[in-house]
Amino acid sequence: MRVVLVSRQFNRGGYAILEAMLANGIEPVAVVLHSSGAQPELDDAERRLHFKTEYLERCIKQKIEPVKFLESIDLLARQNGISVSTRDSLNGIDDRTWLAHCAPDLLLVAGGWPNLISVETLAIPKLGCINVHPSLLPDYPGTDVHRWQVLHGVPKSGCTVHYMDARFDSGNIIGQRAVHIDPTDCPQTLAAKVADVSAQYVVELMPRIQKAAPACVQSVPQPAKKTSRHLCKPWLWASREFLSIHWKDAAEHIRRFILSCTQESYKYNGPLVRLNDREFIVRRAAYPVKPADGTEVGQIIETTRQGIWVGCGDGNSVCLTQLQPASKEGFPKEPHTALPISDEELAQSGLFQAGMKFQQMDNTSIL
Repeated sequence: MRVVLVSRQFNRGGYAILEAMLANGIEPVAVVLHSSGAQPELDDAERRLHFKTEYLERCIKQKIEPVKFLESIDLLARQNGISVSTRDSLNGIDDRTWLAHCAPDLLLVAGGWPNLISVETLAIPKLGCINVHPSLLPDYPGTDVHRWQVLHGVPKSGCTVHYMDARFDSGNIIGQRAVHIDPTDCPQTLAAKVADVSAQYVVELMPRIQKAAPACVQSVPQPAKKTSRHLCKPWLWASREFLSIHWKDAAEHIRRFILSCTQESYKYNGPLVRLNDREFIVRRAAYPVKPADGTEVGQIIETTRQGIWVGCGDGNSVCLTQLQPASKEGFPKEPHTALPISDEELAQSGLFQAGMKFQQMDNTSIL
């Protein structure tokens, strides 16, 4: 069976699926990567070691969790003799001509594609086009799925393999695999879990698809969506309103919001707070939250070796364990270059003392 694999560059799911396919003797005839997100230094076998070492050293210095995914789909494919095509779209005449020349039986989108693929392109593979989506559809279609799942505190995620049609993430479902979401899972650790089960399931599925040929493998229509809240839009990194922490919200929701904003680099914007007219970005918060004992909303209850405990709107408190002074130029100016203040350093800094009260950023909640 001739398979063309489509993915975004440096996508955990796409890499895991290609790696598992190759390990099981399923070799795509070509790999298509979107032109955005290219990192040539990681596509080069000699340069990547230096880049990875430099990245880890920077994480240690800046006290950042090393969550960046550094494995190159491009390099993996080329090392296994697979042709790689980097494209902006799959919908142009040249794109469709190239794809038709590959004579694929199946188009496998593994790791997402930023643009809707046209029905003209979807009609080229003999056995259709399937997508591996990182949620249990019909819940959480769209993008930045893992961030929204962490924010909403859902207990499980997983992957859905479905046939593609004229809309995003709406085609008939071939099958699903679920994973448990731990309270401390950030988007990156959740993505790794989903990538693993996605890879296992795709490898199991390929023989079924081939056996069913020339017919399509059995699938079922998606059930109706439970709520419009689960339609995932891009994370609003450039919105002050969205990123501002609102202390009137529940402590657990605030903790999950901080967790959902986990990043690979602290130069970007994140959850904003203001204390004594100075802005900080909250990079980490502890689990679990605890009762606040009548403390005012936004007031610092105590500073400990773990961090600073702040009263929230539901009568509980959240422990902030790492804050970074924001850019002096103000939001949304980047990059943020100040070193973060972590754990017991928060108390030692003198910036955060019991009785101080964080200022309300505005009256809008992210709930």
